[in-house]
Amino acid sequence: MTPDILVALAVAIYSNGGIATFFLVLVGLQIIYFLIWIKNTIWSWIFYKFRGRKQISDFVLDYLKTNKYPEPDDYLKSPDEYFSSVTQNDSVPIDLRLKAAAELGALNYPVANGQIQNSIRLSMAIEDAIGNYKKTFEKQP
Repeated sequence: MTPDILVALAVAIYSNGGIATFFLVLVGLQIIYFLIWIKNTIWSWIFYKFRGRKQISDFVLDYLKTNKYPEPDDYLKSPDEYFSSVTQNDSVPIDLRLKAAAELGALNYPVANGQIQNSIRLSMAIEDAIGNYKKTFEKQP
């Protein structure tokens, strides 16, 4: 916000516009930032819908299979709950429990950085992967 104030102040001084120009430029910059945010949000969700969700889900599904994670419960509420259950399961090897703990950290990283939409998209894709992983257990004899 400080650079915006400095830019608005510089424009107001350079144009001899006074306080009205200062506030007009300041509000104008905020509107521009908002429009850029809207464009980026729309683009991110469109990409996620048509390509990103499947890519992330396929990657996580391969990761779960490769590392032989335990079968998910029937009524999981979230990826956080699944990875938490793995970390707390004493029958799971310690290296897999540590990997699950790392996944919990990775899931919480976007939220800690204020990237709520990225966190939502990531959680949705991982939910898909866990659901598909559950189906692989159901197909086995």
